[in-house]
Amino acid sequence: MDGQVNESNGDMKRMNVQLRGGTRVDYHEMGNGVNTLLMLHGNSMDKESFQFQMTSSLADKFRLLSVDFPGHGGTVSAVPPQDAYTVEALADFVVELVREMDLSDFAIFGHSLGGHIAIEAAPRLPGLRGLLTLGTPPLSHEDVGYSPFLDHPALPLIFAEELDSNETMLLAKTYLGDLFDHHADQIQNSILNTDPQFRSVIGADVASGNFQDEASILNNLPFPAAVSVGEEDPLVNRDYMDQVLDSSKMWNDHVQVIEEAGHSSHMEKSESFNSLLEAYLEEMF
Repeated sequence: MDGQVNESNGDMKRMNVQLRGGTRVDYHEMGNGVNTLLMLHGNSMDKESFQFQMTSSLADKFRLLSVDFPGHGGTVSAVPPQDAYTVEALADFVVELVREMDLSDFAIFGHSLGGHIAIEAAPRLPGLRGLLTLGTPPLSHEDVGYSPFLDHPALPLIFAEELDSNETMLLAKTYLGDLFDHHADQIQNSILNTDPQFRSVIGADVASGNFQDEASILNNLPFPAAVSVGEEDPLVNRDYMDQVLDSSKMWNDHVQVIEEAGHSSHMEKSESFNSLLEAYLEEMF
Protein backbone atom coordinates (compact mmCIF):
# COMPACT_ATOMS: atom_id res chain seq x y z
CA MET A 1 0.00 0.00 0.00
CA ASP A 2 1.43 3.34 -1.04
CA GLY A 3 -0.09 5.28 1.85
CA GLN A 4 1.30 8.27 3.63
CA VAL A 5 0.23 10.57 6.45
CA ASN A 6 -0.34 14.11 5.24
CA GLU A 7 -1.53 15.65 8.48
CA SER A 8 -2.92 14.66 11.85
CA ASN A 9 -5.78 16.09 13.91
CA GLY A 10 -5.34 14.58 17.36
CA ASP A 11 -5.41 10.86 16.77
CA MET A 12 -7.14 11.22 13.39
CA LYS A 13 -4.81 10.95 10.43
CA ARG A 14 -5.36 12.33 6.97
CA MET A 15 -3.83 9.86 4.56
CA ASN A 16 -3.77 8.90 0.91
CA VAL A 17 -3.13 5.80 -1.13
CA GLN A 18 -2.44 5.49 -4.84
CA LEU A 19 -4.29 2.78 -6.73
CA ARG A 20 -2.72 0.84 -9.56
CA GLY A 21 -4.48 2.91 -12.22
CA GLY A 22 -3.02 6.11 -10.79
CA THR A 23 -6.01 7.44 -8.85
CA ARG A 24 -4.88 8.94 -5.55
CA VAL A 25 -7.43 8.35 -2.81
CA ASP A 26 -7.75 10.73 0.13
CA TYR A 27 -9.04 9.29 3.40
CA HIS A 28 -9.13 9.76 7.15
CA GLU A 29 -8.12 7.08 9.64
CA MET A 30 -9.05 6.86 13.31
CA GLY A 31 -8.77 4.15 15.95
CA ASN A 32 -6.61 1.06 16.30
CA GLY A 33 -9.14 -1.75 16.54
CA VAL A 34 -8.48 -5.18 15.08
CA ASN A 35 -11.56 -4.91 12.86
CA THR A 36 -12.00 -2.17 10.26
CA LEU A 37 -15.03 -0.14 9.23
CA LEU A 38 -14.80 1.45 5.78
CA MET A 39 -17.20 4.38 5.33
CA LEU A 40 -18.45 5.52 1.91
CA HIS A 41 -20.22 8.87 1.54
CA GLY A 42 -23.12 10.08 -0.56
CA ASN A 43 -23.23 11.88 -3.90
CA SER A 44 -21.62 15.35 -3.63
CA MET A 45 -20.65 14.81 -0.01
CA ASP A 46 -17.22 13.68 1.23
CA LYS A 47 -15.31 11.95 4.02
CA GLU A 48 -15.97 14.87 6.38
CA SER A 49 -19.62 13.77 6.60
CA PHE A 50 -18.48 10.96 8.92
CA GLN A 51 -17.02 13.32 11.51
CA PHE A 52 -19.55 12.20 14.14
CA GLN A 53 -18.43 8.60 13.74
CA MET A 54 -14.70 9.33 13.55
CA THR A 55 -14.74 11.32 16.81
CA SER A 56 -17.05 8.95 18.71
CA SER A 57 -16.40 5.98 21.00
CA LEU A 58 -16.54 3.77 17.91
CA ALA A 59 -12.86 4.61 17.45
CA ASP A 60 -12.14 2.91 20.79
CA LYS A 61 -13.23 -0.44 19.35
CA PHE A 62 -12.69 -0.27 15.60
CA ARG A 63 -10.32 1.08 13.00
CA LEU A 64 -12.34 3.68 11.12
CA LEU A 65 -11.64 4.72 7.54
CA SER A 66 -13.62 7.49 5.80
CA VAL A 67 -12.85 7.73 2.09
CA ASP A 68 -13.41 10.30 -0.66
CA PHE A 69 -14.88 8.91 -3.88
CA PRO A 70 -13.33 9.99 -7.20
CA GLY A 71 -14.44 13.51 -8.04
CA HIS A 72 -15.05 14.32 -4.36
CA GLY A 73 -12.98 15.88 -1.59
CA GLY A 74 -9.29 15.20 -2.01
CA THR A 75 -9.43 12.15 -4.26
CA VAL A 76 -7.95 12.79 -7.69
CA SER A 77 -9.05 10.40 -10.42
CA ALA A 78 -6.58 9.32 -13.08
CA VAL A 79 -9.45 8.19 -15.32
CA PRO A 80 -11.63 10.40 -17.57
CA PRO A 81 -14.96 11.38 -15.95
CA GLN A 82 -17.07 9.33 -18.35
CA ASP A 83 -15.13 6.22 -17.31
CA ALA A 84 -14.59 6.99 -13.61
CA TYR A 85 -18.07 8.10 -12.54
CA THR A 86 -20.22 5.11 -13.46
CA VAL A 87 -21.74 2.70 -10.95
CA GLU A 88 -19.54 -0.13 -12.19
CA ALA A 89 -16.38 2.01 -12.07
CA LEU A 90 -17.12 3.15 -8.52
CA ALA A 91 -17.67 -0.46 -7.43
CA ASP A 92 -14.35 -1.32 -9.09
CA PHE A 93 -12.81 1.57 -7.16
CA VAL A 94 -13.98 0.11 -3.84
CA VAL A 95 -12.77 -3.39 -4.73
CA GLU A 96 -9.35 -2.07 -5.75
CA LEU A 97 -9.12 0.15 -2.67
CA VAL A 98 -9.89 -2.78 -0.36
CA ARG A 99 -7.27 -4.86 -2.15
CA GLU A 100 -4.64 -2.10 -2.08
CA MET A 101 -5.25 -1.43 1.62
CA ASP A 102 -5.15 -5.17 2.33
CA LEU A 103 -8.40 -5.12 4.29
CA SER A 104 -9.75 -8.35 5.74
CA ASP A 105 -12.42 -9.01 8.35
CA PHE A 106 -13.92 -5.59 7.66
CA ALA A 107 -17.35 -4.04 7.35
CA ILE A 108 -18.70 -1.20 5.22
CA PHE A 109 -21.05 1.62 6.15
CA GLY A 110 -22.41 3.25 3.03
CA HIS A 111 -24.52 6.41 3.11
CA SER A 112 -26.89 7.11 0.22
CA LEU A 113 -24.86 6.61 -2.98
CA GLY A 114 -22.12 5.06 -0.85
CA GLY A 115 -24.60 2.36 0.13
CA HIS A 116 -25.42 1.59 -3.50
CA ILE A 117 -21.75 1.29 -4.39
CA ALA A 118 -21.06 -0.89 -1.34
CA ILE A 119 -23.86 -3.26 -2.38
CA GLU A 120 -22.58 -3.38 -5.96
CA ALA A 121 -19.07 -4.24 -4.75
CA ALA A 122 -20.08 -6.67 -1.98
CA PRO A 123 -20.04 -9.92 -4.03
CA ARG A 124 -16.39 -9.25 -4.93
CA LEU A 125 -15.19 -8.58 -1.36
CA PRO A 126 -14.33 -11.92 0.26
CA GLY A 127 -13.18 -10.29 3.51
CA LEU A 128 -16.48 -8.43 4.01
CA ARG A 129 -18.11 -9.37 7.31
CA GLY A 130 -20.88 -6.78 7.50
CA LEU A 131 -22.69 -4.15 5.45
CA LEU A 132 -24.78 -1.31 6.82
CA THR A 133 -26.54 1.12 4.50
CA LEU A 134 -28.30 4.39 5.32
CA GLY A 135 -30.70 6.24 3.04
CA THR A 136 -30.11 3.70 0.26
CA PRO A 137 -33.16 2.12 -1.38
CA PRO A 138 -31.56 -0.91 -3.08
CA LEU A 139 -32.16 -0.70 -6.83
CA SER A 140 -33.94 -3.62 -8.44
CA HIS A 141 -34.65 -4.71 -11.99
CA GLU A 142 -38.09 -5.89 -10.86
CA ASP A 143 -41.12 -3.58 -11.17
CA VAL A 144 -42.73 -3.65 -7.74
CA GLY A 145 -45.15 -0.77 -8.30
CA TYR A 146 -43.18 1.71 -6.20
CA SER A 147 -40.40 4.14 -7.01
CA PRO A 148 -37.23 3.83 -4.90
CA PHE A 149 -37.30 7.58 -4.33
CA LEU A 150 -39.91 10.09 -3.24
CA ASP A 151 -40.96 12.97 -5.46
CA HIS A 152 -38.91 15.82 -4.02
CA PRO A 153 -37.69 19.03 -5.74
CA ALA A 154 -34.10 18.27 -4.74
CA LEU A 155 -34.05 14.83 -6.37
CA PRO A 156 -33.18 16.06 -9.91
CA LEU A 157 -30.37 18.18 -8.46
CA ILE A 158 -28.51 15.06 -7.34
CA PHE A 159 -27.88 14.33 -11.02
CA ALA A 160 -27.61 17.92 -12.32
CA GLU A 161 -24.18 18.93 -13.58
CA GLU A 162 -24.38 22.63 -12.80
CA LEU A 163 -26.06 23.98 -9.68
CA ASP A 164 -26.70 27.64 -8.92
CA SER A 165 -26.49 28.99 -5.37
CA ASN A 166 -30.19 28.37 -4.62
CA GLU A 167 -30.02 24.83 -5.94
CA THR A 168 -26.88 24.14 -3.94
CA MET A 169 -28.62 25.37 -0.79
CA LEU A 170 -31.74 23.28 -1.48
CA LEU A 171 -29.68 20.14 -1.98
CA ALA A 172 -27.67 20.85 1.17
CA LYS A 173 -30.82 21.42 3.23
CA THR A 174 -32.34 18.22 1.88
CA TYR A 175 -29.25 16.26 2.85
CA LEU A 176 -28.93 17.73 6.36
CA GLY A 177 -32.43 18.67 7.50
CA ASP A 178 -32.46 20.41 10.88
CA LEU A 179 -28.68 20.18 11.10
CA PHE A 180 -28.25 22.51 8.12
CA ASP A 181 -28.01 25.69 10.19
CA HIS A 182 -25.02 24.30 12.08
CA HIS A 183 -23.16 22.80 9.09
CA ALA A 184 -24.33 24.90 6.15
CA ASP A 185 -20.84 25.94 5.03
CA GLN A 186 -19.44 22.42 5.32
CA ILE A 187 -22.10 20.69 3.24
CA GLN A 188 -22.31 23.44 0.62
CA ASN A 189 -18.53 23.39 0.24
CA SER A 190 -18.67 19.62 -0.23
CA ILE A 191 -21.20 20.06 -3.02
CA LEU A 192 -19.22 22.88 -4.66
CA ASN A 193 -15.97 20.90 -4.43
CA THR A 194 -17.49 17.90 -6.21
CA ASP A 195 -16.64 17.56 -9.89
CA PRO A 196 -19.93 18.70 -11.55
CA GLN A 197 -19.55 15.98 -14.17
CA PHE A 198 -19.87 13.36 -11.46
CA ARG A 199 -23.56 14.09 -11.00
CA SER A 200 -24.43 14.12 -14.70
CA VAL A 201 -22.37 11.04 -15.62
CA ILE A 202 -23.66 8.82 -12.82
CA GLY A 203 -27.19 10.10 -13.35
CA ALA A 204 -27.11 9.06 -17.00
CA ASP A 205 -25.57 5.72 -16.04
CA VAL A 206 -28.29 4.91 -13.52
CA ALA A 207 -31.01 6.07 -15.93
CA SER A 208 -29.64 3.59 -18.49
CA GLY A 209 -30.12 0.74 -16.03
CA ASN A 210 -26.41 0.06 -15.72
CA PHE A 211 -26.58 -1.38 -12.23
CA GLN A 212 -26.90 -4.80 -10.65
CA ASP A 213 -30.03 -5.99 -8.87
CA GLU A 214 -28.99 -4.56 -5.50
CA ALA A 215 -32.02 -5.91 -3.67
CA SER A 216 -31.14 -9.42 -4.79
CA ILE A 217 -27.55 -8.94 -3.62
CA LEU A 218 -28.71 -7.83 -0.16
CA ASN A 219 -31.16 -10.71 0.07
CA ASN A 220 -28.42 -13.23 -0.69
CA LEU A 221 -25.41 -12.05 1.31
CA PRO A 222 -23.74 -14.66 3.55
CA PHE A 223 -24.50 -12.43 6.54
CA PRO A 224 -27.49 -10.20 7.40
CA ALA A 225 -27.17 -6.65 6.10
CA ALA A 226 -28.31 -3.77 8.28
CA VAL A 227 -30.47 -1.53 6.11
CA SER A 228 -31.37 1.75 7.80
CA VAL A 229 -33.29 4.88 6.91
CA GLY A 230 -34.27 8.10 8.65
CA GLU A 231 -37.88 8.22 9.77
CA GLU A 232 -38.28 11.57 8.00
CA ASP A 233 -36.00 10.95 5.02
CA PRO A 234 -37.41 13.21 2.26
CA LEU A 235 -35.82 11.21 -0.55
CA VAL A 236 -36.27 7.50 0.22
CA ASN A 237 -39.48 5.54 -0.30
CA ARG A 238 -39.75 3.10 2.61
CA ASP A 239 -42.72 1.33 0.99
CA TYR A 240 -40.45 0.40 -1.91
CA MET A 241 -37.81 -0.97 0.46
CA ASP A 242 -40.40 -3.15 2.18
CA GLN A 243 -41.36 -4.59 -1.20
CA VAL A 244 -37.91 -5.51 -2.52
CA LEU A 245 -36.20 -6.67 0.69
CA ASP A 246 -36.65 -10.04 2.34
CA SER A 247 -37.01 -9.01 5.97
CA SER A 248 -35.96 -12.46 7.18
CA LYS A 249 -32.54 -11.89 5.59
CA MET A 250 -32.04 -8.47 7.17
CA TRP A 251 -30.38 -7.80 10.52
CA ASN A 252 -32.99 -8.01 13.27
CA ASP A 253 -35.54 -8.99 10.61
CA HIS A 254 -36.50 -5.49 9.54
CA VAL A 255 -35.31 -2.18 8.11
CA GLN A 256 -33.82 -0.06 10.89
CA VAL A 257 -35.65 3.28 11.21
CA ILE A 258 -33.81 6.18 12.88
CA GLU A 259 -36.45 8.21 14.67
CA GLU A 260 -36.83 11.94 13.99
CA ALA A 261 -34.03 11.87 11.42
CA GLY A 262 -33.80 12.67 7.73
CA HIS A 263 -31.49 11.58 4.93
CA SER A 264 -28.23 11.98 6.88
CA SER A 265 -29.20 10.30 10.14
CA HIS A 266 -25.55 9.58 10.96
CA MET A 267 -25.10 13.33 11.31
CA GLU A 268 -28.54 14.49 12.45
CA LYS A 269 -29.00 11.82 15.15
CA SER A 270 -25.42 10.65 15.52
CA GLU A 271 -25.73 9.19 19.02
CA SER A 272 -28.70 7.00 18.09
CA PHE A 273 -27.12 6.02 14.80
CA ASN A 274 -23.73 5.22 16.35
CA SER A 275 -25.40 2.98 18.94
CA LEU A 276 -27.09 1.10 16.11
CA LEU A 277 -23.85 0.87 14.14
CA GLU A 278 -21.88 -0.34 17.16
CA ALA A 279 -24.44 -3.04 17.99
CA TYR A 280 -24.37 -4.30 14.40
CA LEU A 281 -20.58 -4.33 14.16
CA GLU A 282 -20.15 -6.15 17.45
CA GLU A 283 -22.52 -8.86 16.27
CA MET A 284 -20.95 -9.22 12.83
CA PHE A 285 -17.39 -9.33 14.21
